[in-house]
Amino acid sequence: MMSHRSMQCLAAGIVALVPVLAIAGGAPANDNWANRIQINPATLQMAGGFSDSQPDIALATIESTDPILACKNGDTQQRGNTVWYGLNFAAPGQNFHVNLSALGYDDIVAIYTGTPGNFRPLVGACNDDGAGGFAAALAGVRLEGGVDYSIVVARPAQNPNPASLSFNIRSAPVYNVTKTADTLDGQCDADCSLREAISAANAAPGAVIIPAGDYTLTRIGSDNSNVNGDLDLTTGMAVYGAGRDSTRVLGNGAERVFDLDPGNTLGHTYAFKDLSVRNGVAGFTFGGGINASSGATPGNEHLAVQRVELSNNSTQLAGGGLRANGPTVVIDSVISGNTAASDGGGLSFGGDANTRVDVAFSTLNGNNSTSGFSGGGGGISSTSNTFIYNSTISGNQARFNGGGVLSTTASGRVNLINVTLVGNRADSDGNAAGVGGGLRMEGNFGLVQNSAFAANLAGSGSTVDDCSKSASLSNITLASNHLEAPSSSCGFSSGSGDVLGVPAGLAALADNGGGTRTHLPQAGSALIDTGSDLLCLGSDQRGITRPQDGDNSGTAQCDKGAVEVESSAPDSVFANGFE
Repeated sequence: MMSHRSMQCLAAGIVALVPVLAIAGGAPANDNWANRIQINPATLQMAGGFSDSQPDIALATIESTDPILACKNGDTQQRGNTVWYGLNFAAPGQNFHVNLSALGYDDIVAIYTGTPGNFRPLVGACNDDGAGGFAAALAGVRLEGGVDYSIVVARPAQNPNPASLSFNIRSAPVYNVTKTADTLDGQCDADCSLREAISAANAAPGAVIIPAGDYTLTRIGSDNSNVNGDLDLTTGMAVYGAGRDSTRVLGNGAERVFDLDPGNTLGHTYAFKDLSVRNGVAGFTFGGGINASSGATPGNEHLAVQRVELSNNSTQLAGGGLRANGPTVVIDSVISGNTAASDGGGLSFGGDANTRVDVAFSTLNGNNSTSGFSGGGGGISSTSNTFIYNSTISGNQARFNGGGVLSTTASGRVNLINVTLVGNRADSDGNAAGVGGGLRMEGNFGLVQNSAFAANLAGSGSTVDDCSKSASLSNITLASNHLEAPSSSCGFSSGSGDVLGVPAGLAALADNGGGTRTHLPQAGSALIDTGSDLLCLGSDQRGITRPQDGDNSGTAQCDKGAVEVESSAPDSVFANGFE
């Protein structure tokens, strides 16, 4: 059974505090979470699985604690006509894989743990428009025994038009990879390659299970049918490895590794967990490691990346490690040593202001954007509504703007909460064309809270340039309660909790627990116990509970940055607020 972090993540499970919308007449029995329909797990193994029909869905209401559905295409603040189901497999320690669909009208579906006011989204278990007629479907979702799951079905907005929901959940096909060789004989049986497993899941969606080993792509060529070259995932599915350091999917030096929805269909959800994606080369296409941007319209694909390493991938366009246009979650992951000749050496997000992207509990280091005349974003480039929290952005560089992070276009929105940005560099070729060593904001909103900037530079020398914003955009808002060391180049309005022009006191990037490398504040660091508890997340990047009494003053207070210094040695390290 997977462990939990004590915090509630600021992500797809944010609870919307909206008034209940009452509608005259009789609402469905499962209109609210307390009356959710409990699913008998035994029925999932039967032919057809569990099915339910709700003919009066227009009478369902919105409850004040119903969660926002971040995978919704369009404004995520809107949703309506919510109904609920519950599921609990009574076998602790076991994994179960399910497919589910919510058909009959334009709807969205998502799976949570927790209770109202404390819902936690299951990573990779949210979908909008993944089935015919704008209905929703999920494939290969991994559920654990002994955990209470809640499944919500919603319309994009409260809608009085009559509609009937046809809900179905059943055991998913599971495709077990049995060899490392990159073969394709048309079967996934006792002799099943990774390519053969993905082809089988393309035909009948489910879960692909990859054991430990190195899986090098050797079938040279280019197509969108998963025969040669990169691995083409043409419908929604989930891909699970045996661990980020154990299961390694390797490119062949001529193609990217994974291409999602190359046929540009609508709205599938893809989940990648517990594996590494390395050595992909995309050429003049997007996404060296993973590409989820085939659709011309933002929001087509929904992507979840959890406990994944993206390293040493490259592209001549955007997204050295990953390129995505739709709602995306990158969590507990390592993005390292990737290169893009355009935007986003590590990660590139091409959505709009209604496309929510979360990067959490992750480390981005040593990524590079080499474009010398536009764009940038050595670690991250985004035109989406991007939330980065409890993460470390270290040692990335861009020849143009935003060595660490670049938020661009009028729709770009960037939110940094408990983030550490150290040693990133803009204008890496020293021609005075780029700015924003740590952060460059060119979009219409910027928010920085409880974060730390240290030794971010511009140019080939030692010019400190922690962050920069476009002078032509007056509606960028910058919060205070941050630290800049050793200068104050960001130009934040001085506010309560700001610490400017002092040494950050950070150790080098290292394994300090939690599965991703971090910069640990040293004794006496100005980061320790100087953050705002009102802004403080419930744990740090490593899973250590916040706040702690790191300076042994007798009072626990949140630290700035991604790492919370402990008042005593930890007993354990917990997983994140996502399940």
